Amino acid sequence: MTWRAGLVGESPDLERMANTLGEGNPRVRVGADGGYVLESSTFDALEDAAGVKAEAERRLELMNGAMRAFDSKAGLVRLTGRFWDSDTPHLVSVPITAHAGATATLTAVAVATVDGHPIDPPPPPARGWVALAESNRNVAGVLRLTASGDLDWVGLYKVLEIVCGDVSGTITLTEAGKRMIIKRGWMTENQLDALTASANNEKVSGDAARHARTKGGIPSKIMTLDEGRYFVHRLVYSWLLEQRT
Repeated sequence: MTWRAGLVGESPDLERMANTLGEGNPRVRVGADGGYVLESSTFDALEDAAGVKAEAERRLELMNGAMRAFDSKAGLVRLTGRFWDSDTPHLVSVPITAHAGATATLTAVAVATVDGHPIDPPPPPARGWVALAESNRNVAGVLRLTASGDLDWVGLYKVLEIVCGDVSGTITLTEAGKRMIIKRGWMTENQLDALTASANNEKVSGDAARHARTKGGIPSKIMTLDEGRYFVHRLVYSWLLEQRT
């Protein structure tokens, strides 16, 4: 049985996901009716649309995370609640949520050639990240957090903890891990200090801070939430580029 799951989102986001993740498994393609659908070999063993919905949600979350890790302005693609086994439609209720707005536009990419003949470009890194997430708990965790939308201070700190733990071989944010992040050039010491101070201190970030009360005054090194998102996105992108399947 061949299942397909209907997708909805802003046109640029659907088109970009299809262009980036249109090959391999899972994949996004344009269906016979012109709409976008999600396909995966993992759907084949499932017997009903409810099971396909659960598996499609899991797969799509990682795909959204990979797309947003590649481009932080990418909007989220979601399930429509329509599923097909072969050509038979099924409806399954899915929560109605607002789509993250997309302002990104597709741009022309230069085609590499050898002796005047075009050569195939390397696969987009986001495709490898989705595949890697199936076997790498840290990559999967970061992609799920990234897929949740614009992260708050708690989410940003969680991402930092995962990346720091991964590079240092621990499970949390350590000085050794922070030194390795700095050594790799992913963030500077000042940026890390400002990020962690702003995430933790309610005198800087108010009720959005990780801690309700902290000792002392306002730290000397701080950053805004938008700045935190920028630096963490850059950290995630650099870290993911070093991951291997």
